Amino acid sequence: MTPVFQDGRNELLYQVGGLIHRVANGKTSVPVTARFRDVSDLFHFTIDGTYSDPSTRGDIPVELVVDTQTYGIVAMTSVVFTENGVAISDVTPSPEGVFKPSIIKFGPDGKVKIVPGEAIQWEEGLDVILEMIPAGKTLRIIGQAESIGGAGTSLVSPPVTVAANPEITPRLDETHRLGTEKLPGKYAAFTAVAQRNGQGMIIAPAGNVITISPAGKNPNVFPAKAEVFGEKPSEFALLWEPRGLPILTGYAKEEPEGEYQPAERRFAVLAIEGKSWFWTTFDSYTMAKTIMMPLDEINFPAGYMDGNWKGDDGTFLGISKGTAVYTTLKGTKIQGKTTVKDNLLTITPASGAPVYLYFGFNQPSDALVATFTDTGSAVIYKRVAGQPQVPQQPQVPQVPQQPQIPQQPQVPQQPQMPQQPQMPQVPQQPQVPQQPVQYINLTGVWGAIINGQQVVMQVQGNQYQSWMNGVPFEAGMFQIQGNMMYGQNQTGMPFTYYFQLGPGGLTFTITDAATGMTVMYQRMQ
Repeated sequence: MTPVFQDGRNELLYQVGGLIHRVANGKTSVPVTARFRDVSDLFHFTIDGTYSDPSTRGDIPVELVVDTQTYGIVAMTSVVFTENGVAISDVTPSPEGVFKPSIIKFGPDGKVKIVPGEAIQWEEGLDVILEMIPAGKTLRIIGQAESIGGAGTSLVSPPVTVAANPEITPRLDETHRLGTEKLPGKYAAFTAVAQRNGQGMIIAPAGNVITISPAGKNPNVFPAKAEVFGEKPSEFALLWEPRGLPILTGYAKEEPEGEYQPAERRFAVLAIEGKSWFWTTFDSYTMAKTIMMPLDEINFPAGYMDGNWKGDDGTFLGISKGTAVYTTLKGTKIQGKTTVKDNLLTITPASGAPVYLYFGFNQPSDALVATFTDTGSAVIYKRVAGQPQVPQQPQVPQVPQQPQIPQQPQVPQQPQMPQQPQMPQVPQQPQVPQQPVQYINLTGVWGAIINGQQVVMQVQGNQYQSWMNGVPFEAGMFQIQGNMMYGQNQTGMPFTYYFQLGPGGLTFTITDAATGMTVMYQRMQ
C-alpha cells in the first residue's frame, strides 16, 4: 500500500474476497469467470460461453446476465459479430441444452488467455453459487479497461497465495449439516460500532433484535422480523441457500400488498461452541460483518450485570437488583430503576430522560460492551471489584416499553483514563491516532439526486429518514468521526462513508467507502 496521508497512515479502499463463481443446475456445478463489463451497472454481471441444443445446430456464443442481488440468471443473449456489426438476440434455453463457460486463465508463458470450461446441462435451470478458493491456491487479479474509441489497457497483479478464512472455512461443514436446524430463534445483532472515546470501531451491540420463525411449506424460507432501537418491528423473509458458501438473502415488501423483493444478501456461517452457538454473516458486497447471538441464558445470564463497571470513556455503571447509577464523564449521576428487554437496559430516573443502552457480555474477560442509543456509540466496561453502591430508589412512573430516543445526541467527551484492553472477537485497535467523535449539526431537510431519482432526507440530531420520489426509502442513525460517517439503517445494516461538509454548511458529500460512489446533498430547510 502507498501512504496517502502526511502522518504516515495508509488507507485501504478495496478488499478482494477469495471466492469462485460457479453455475449450478441442482445436481452439479462448474466454475465460471464473472465479468462486470458495464461499470455503470453494478446490479448485474455477465458470464461468457457457448450454448447448444437440437435447435441451435451447434454451439453459439452466448452471454449469461446474472442479478447480483439474487444470483439468478435473468437473461441469456447470443452475441454474434457480422459484416454489418453486432447481432444480439435472446436465447430461450431448453432442459437438454448444454452451456460451456469461457474461462480466463494464465498460460504457461504468463499471458492471459481464454479457454473452454466444463460443460453443464441446463436441465430445470441454472443459477450461480459461490465457493471459497481452496487454501494454498494462487490468485491473480486482472484489471481491464477500454474506451468507446477502442483504446484500452490491462493490469495483472502479482500472484497471491490464498489462505483459509479462519471465520468461515472451519465452520462450513457444520453449517451445511446443521444450518437449517439452528437458524430459527431470537438473536441480538452485533456489528462494527464507533467507540465513544474516539478510538475507532469495535464489534458491539447493533441495537437490532432479530426473530427468525421456523420455515413453512418451503423448508428454505424463514419468516423473520427485526426491531431496531425499539422501533416498530419490520417483517421480512429469509431465503437460506446452503450450497457452496451458504447465503442468507433477505426479502422485503416495499408496500404491504406488494411482492417480496431481495433487499440484502449475506454469507452466513454457524459456529457451535459447547451448548451454545451463534451466526456470523458477511454482506456479500461490502463484507461488513454482523454476528447474531442467541438471546438465551448462556449468552445473556440473568444477574450477570449486577456489579460495578468502569468504562473506557471514563463513565461508570453500578447495577444491583433492579436499580442502577450511571455516572457520566462530567460526574453527573443518573440514578433510577432498571428494566431489561432482550439486550436493552433502560435506567429510568425519578426525573429527567431515561438512559437506554444495548449490551453484550464477554464472560471469559468479565467485560460488558454497551451501545448507547442517544449517540449510537459503544463503550467497553470492565468489572470493578466490590459490590455496587446503589441507594434505595424512590417510586417512579411505569417504564415505557419502547424507548423514545432523544432528539439530539450528547457530545462525547475526551477519555480521562487509559484505554482498556480489547475483548476477544473485537478488532485490534489501530496503531495511529484517531479523530474524536464530532458533533456536526445536520438537523434540517436535505435534497439530492441519486441515479436520476429525487431523494429528500430529514435529519434530527443523529437520526435520519429519507424518501425517494415521495416514497419512504431509508431511516437510521449516524455518527461523524473525523472525515468518516458511520451508522446503520433501520434494518441494522451498517454503513461507512467518507464525509465532507461544504462551505457554510449548505452542502455535504458522502462517498461510499466500498464503491467510491459520491452523492452531494443540498440543504433545503
